[in-house]
Amino acid sequence: MKAELQHEVVHVARSMLKRHSLCDYCLGRLFARRLRRTSDGLLGGRIRRLAGTTAGRDDAAGGGRKPAGAARCHICRGLFDRLGSLLEIIDNASEGYEFESFVLGTTLRPSVIDRDDCVRSTYRLRGADGIKTGLAREMTRRFSRRSGSRQDRLEPEITLTLQPALDSCTVRSKPVAVFGRYTKTARGMPQRQESCRNCAGAQYAASCRAHDASSGPRSVEGAISQILLKWTGGTAARFTWIGGEDRDSLVLGSGRPFFARIQNPRRRVIRRDCHLLGPIRLSGLRTVSTTAVRHVPFSSLVRIRVAADMPGSDPDTQGDQAALSATLKRLRHIPKSITVLNRDGRRAQKTIESVTYRRNTANTFTITIRADGGIPIKRLVNGEGVTPSVSQVLGIPCRCEQFDFFDVSVRGRATVQT
Repeated sequence: MKAELQHEVVHVARSMLKRHSLCDYCLGRLFARRLRRTSDGLLGGRIRRLAGTTAGRDDAAGGGRKPAGAARCHICRGLFDRLGSLLEIIDNASEGYEFESFVLGTTLRPSVIDRDDCVRSTYRLRGADGIKTGLAREMTRRFSRRSGSRQDRLEPEITLTLQPALDSCTVRSKPVAVFGRYTKTARGMPQRQESCRNCAGAQYAASCRAHDASSGPRSVEGAISQILLKWTGGTAARFTWIGGEDRDSLVLGSGRPFFARIQNPRRRVIRRDCHLLGPIRLSGLRTVSTTAVRHVPFSSLVRIRVAADMPGSDPDTQGDQAALSATLKRLRHIPKSITVLNRDGRRAQKTIESVTYRRNTANTFTITIRADGGIPIKRLVNGEGVTPSVSQVLGIPCRCEQFDFFDVSVRGRATVQT
């Protein structure tokens, strides 16, 4: 250090050490920024020698020994004598987590922070790092060296919070975002999990007894959550669905795409091969950026079985069957653009790309459409908030009996990037 700066630092340090007993870490931290040094402990030992005092800790021992008769540090009260045991606490807390980056913070008692603030203000040490910053920096350096991981303040995979007063460390893991597809080959299973009081709503939590795996999944959400939480060791799964279906609808073909966000995962690797979960089959699973998890435009190929209220229709009467066949020809002229009145009162324009139909009986028929996602299928048939509807085009009341999905295609390219 420069002679003039050295003289100033030594003068302040000598005055400070006459009034307070300070450990090498606290002493060095108070001048580290001014002297542009990174090791608080080594700097504190050097300043102490230049100041001509020996009270304090022998830093070469790694923060474990103090000279005989040395008093505890006025600021940290021996906190930096416990760096080895604190590192063990952090190491034990992070055991079982897969991570390559981390950020570490500390929570200290107010009395420790107050003593540190008092010393810095008394000696006008502007810009000196506080004791929380100094402790976090030292523990970060040691934990990074032990774990082989790096510090990342912006997007760490795990966040560690050390509480020395409680001898504890909490760990919060960055969510893992997953993209995949599922098919459903049996009827009677809803897409979403029913609301659960234990899970604060529709969230599927691994700790919830109501979602015990022995009882079997009660929904598509439950089935997928079980296996994702088992793989990752996460605490909960939240889904962003690309479209939805009825409880009794089938999802065939390549399956319906979805995003899942796994909360607090321990493992971050997702298996990509196919998996069967009863009637649910998963495929194409992969991790994606959390910014990719959003609602995306898509189109669906849907087969709908419709019942028509034909006046006086008789399934065994060929004339009535012919009448329905003639009526169905009107579907050839169904408009490509339809208006959907949403539940919140807003209107949305949707496109129907193609329509084909087949008569089944005198009062039932099947139509297959390729259309934009977000069209309520049952309302498209009966005309509730959808204009024009199948009922309006045919001029007879119709109702949807069942509908199945044979293809769901995502539009755009920036929605499932890894």
